[in-house]
Amino acid sequence: MADHFNRLFGPHPNVNELLVVTNNFSRYPLIEIVNSTGVKHLTPVLDRYFNDYGLPEKKRCYNGPPFN
Repeated sequence: MADHFNRLFGPHPNVNELLVVTNNFSRYPLIEIVNSTGVKHLTPVLDRYFNDYGLPEKKRCYNGPPFN
């Protein structure tokens, strides 16, 4: 199990972060490799997700530093 976890969550060469967005109803994950969790990197990714799947009724985050 730890081997699978390390393959998904790191370490990843030349990659700073993984953005994971899930639908709480279906539990379907969307995973995007991003160079930073700053707004200029996340906004285009979230815009694309919202355009593809529609706007969520509610948004929730884990309140880590990039989302405070």
